Amino acid sequence: LGLVTRQSRALCFSGTHGKTTTSSMAAHIMHQSSVGCNAFLGGVLRNYGTNFLLNAESEYSVVEADEYDRSFHHLRPYVAVVTSTDPDHLDIYGTEEAYLESFSHFTELIQPGGVLIKHTGLKMQERVADGVKVYEYSRDEGDFYAANIRRADGTVVFDFVTPDGVISDIELGVPVEINIENA
Repeated sequence: LGLVTRQSRALCFSGTHGKTTTSSMAAHIMHQSSVGCNAFLGGVLRNYGTNFLLNAESEYSVVEADEYDRSFHHLRPYVAVVTSTDPDHLDIYGTEEAYLESFSHFTELIQPGGVLIKHTGLKMQERVADGVKVYEYSRDEGDFYAANIRRADGTVVFDFVTPDGVISDIELGVPVEINIENA
């Protein structure tokens, strides 16, 4: 995956929780669009029956960036997403501080001109290069968040607020509350 991320514009999703869901959502959206993508995911996409999508025409890849054994340090993301940094894998890292440091190091690997998108309130301190944009997200606040959340008849619909404007009436295929934030 390190080689893949060096030869593509890689969107790398990391975090203790949420990386499979968020990377899968991004891969699906990109795969269905004219942009396309190659995807290397930690879970099998129900829509496709695989955790691997291939598009020889696309310059983009979506990668689940696993922190378990520091393997995400081999990646060179164009866009890095950090969903959460709750201490985990302390058998590998030893301490919460070492775990958080591993995510800080991951942010140093973002390609020049790239982007870091991180959940609001993380303990991790990013160390991005000059020219890397940093955004925050959550369900209710940040640069990206959900507004006007509506629930009815087994669906969840919301407006997606971005720094560039609002995308109205996003409807989730799986109407689970946490997926508002994952989306």
